[in-house]
Amino acid sequence: MALRLGVAPWVAPLAAPAVDLSVLGLLLGTRYLAPRGAGREQLRPARRLLVFSSLMTLALNVTDPLLAGQSGKAAFDAVGPLLLIGWAEVGPGLLQAISGAG
Repeated sequence: MALRLGVAPWVAPLAAPAVDLSVLGLLLGTRYLAPRGAGREQLRPARRLLVFSSLMTLALNVTDPLLAGQSGKAAFDAVGPLLLIGWAEVGPGLLQAISGAG
């Protein structure tokens, strides 16, 4: 998709890993902070960036299939990013509840 948009060939393969690493770092950071008592205000910036990164992942995953007229593939490729968006909202509270239940 990046090549179709005119992105330089050496830059194009870097976009997806950058987004994926951002999501992974934010998930790990949230996973570390939430059970240790980080409040909603402290986690809010990380959650916002996680939702933004998840939306970027969604866009990267579905744009090419949609341009090719493959709506079924686009729907399938949307599942992962949509789950990330859901977990960004549910995850911190769930982690805090799990750590408080012990």
